[in-house]
Amino acid sequence: MQVVGLKELYGIRSGGIKELRRYFGNVPLGARILLYGSPGVGKTFFVLNLAKMLSKRYRVLFVSLEEGEGTLAKKLKQLHFSRGKTDFVFNSDIVVDSYDVVIVDSINYLQRDIAKLDKDKLWILVGQVNKRGLLAGKRKWEHDVDVVAEVQDKRLRIQKNRYGATKSISL
Repeated sequence: MQVVGLKELYGIRSGGIKELRRYFGNVPLGARILLYGSPGVGKTFFVLNLAKMLSKRYRVLFVSLEEGEGTLAKKLKQLHFSRGKTDFVFNSDIVVDSYDVVIVDSINYLQRDIAKLDKDKLWILVGQVNKRGLLAGKRKWEHDVDVVAEVQDKRLRIQKNRYGATKSISL
């Protein structure tokens, strides 16, 4: 009989995804990260930077359901983003089979159950806030993800984290 450890069973690499370690700890492929914040605090810029870092080693799909092609193109230009291994789509009718990382901005427009997202991919989901400053949408989302973080003005406040500490980090 062969004994298989959790790392082998779930494909967790030692140390997690190095590009995310500074922010979230040892996050593996298969994790779900939920970021949210008020309009204009830099959520899209932050996830575009993550896509830029991750695309050096992984195939990334960036699903923009909130920003149009023109607006996103301006942000990509500001970040000196070369496409690399990143594809961009602007609707929720997506096929994620060939990607390692899927970034969805904004989850409020996604017509899928977070709990049923492919478990072999890293999902980075961006949410909006309501008028009270809380995550808009289903409260269930916070339970279906591994990391919950609020993007504030030049700060990232980690509120839930299965792979590292809850903390506040300068961006």
